[in-house]
Amino acid sequence: MLLLAGCAALNPPDVSREHNYGDVTIGDLHVRAVRPVKASDDRAVGVVATIVNYGPPDVLREVTVTAGNANGLAGTVTPLRAEPNLSIAAGAVIRLGGPGNPRILLPDPQRHLRAGRVATVTLSFRVAGAAAVEAIVEEPAAYLAPFAPPRTNGRAP
Repeated sequence: MLLLAGCAALNPPDVSREHNYGDVTIGDLHVRAVRPVKASDDRAVGVVATIVNYGPPDVLREVTVTAGNANGLAGTVTPLRAEPNLSIAAGAVIRLGGPGNPRILLPDPQRHLRAGRVATVTLSFRVAGAAAVEAIVEEPAAYLAPFAPPRTNGRAP
C-alpha cells in the first residue's frame, strides 16, 4: 500500500505539491511566472511576475503574500501587504521586478516567509478583481538575484 502512495506519503503537503509556475488568469489579465523572492537578509520579499492585459486599462491595487497555501496551512500569520497602484494600459505587458521594471517590495521583519516553502500571492486589480496563486518562495540566488529586494540592514525597506 505504501508503494502505491508514493512520495506523498512521506513528505508534508507543502513539500510535495504540484505547481503551475505561478500562473493565473483573471478577466482579461494573464499573470504569469509569479515568484516571491526573499532578500538576502531574509527581512523582505519582492514579487516577480509578468502581467499581460488583453482588455481595458486596469490598476494593480494591492498585493498580499501569505505563508502557506490558499487552504490556510500556514496558521494565523498576518499577510505581507503592498499597495503599488500600478497602472496597466490596454494591450500592455508589464514585468514586475528586476532592473528597470516596477518593483513590489513587502517588508517581512518577522521572517514569516521561508525560502523553499509555499506562499499564496493575492493580486487585486481595480477592474478584473482579485486572484490568488500559490508559488514557492525563492532564494535570491542565480538568475533571481537581480529580482531580490535590497538588504535592509535590520530595517524594513
